[in-house]
Amino acid sequence: MATDLITSLARLIKLLINYPKPTICVINGKCLGGGMELFISCDFVIATDDAELAVPEIKLATFPPFAIAILPKLMSLHAAYEIILTGKSINAEEAKRLGIVNYVTTKQNLEDTLNKLINDIVSNSQAAVKLAKKAILASLGLPINDAIDIASFIYLSDLIKLEDYTEGLRAFLEKRKPEWKNR
Repeated sequence: MATDLITSLARLIKLLINYPKPTICVINGKCLGGGMELFISCDFVIATDDAELAVPEIKLATFPPFAIAILPKLMSLHAAYEIILTGKSINAEEAKRLGIVNYVTTKQNLEDTLNKLINDIVSNSQAAVKLAKKAILASLGLPINDAIDIASFIYLSDLIKLEDYTEGLRAFLEKRKPEWKNR
């Protein structure tokens, strides 16, 4: 049973992380264990101000394998140790301070906050957004010189070939809003 659960969750988390379009998670209330491991796998996280977040598995003589793999990449190693090795809960503001939540909002403003984020993303060329995410993931964890090389490679081999790349530059020079073709 544990093998199937870990294998299935690993597959889902990898799909979330590697999904070519931005992913958004909304937390409204408690988000514990595997739920937290899922949200830290998303690109953007919005939490209500009353959210409670934890990976409490250590209290049951187990550990959260995906939080172990992901949290040290999102926050300081000391903070990851504290969250994982104590199993303590943190609130949304603390999670934002640690860098695992992007926005904290009230329940009343949750939908507006989500819609603003979605609009901020979709107002850009989706082809460029997709390539930017690809470059971020490809350079993640690499030494800085290698990260610069891979990001530059994706820029020069893929980005500058986009119609939207040309449109963006033209719109900037003409001082007008770009008209994206998303290609």
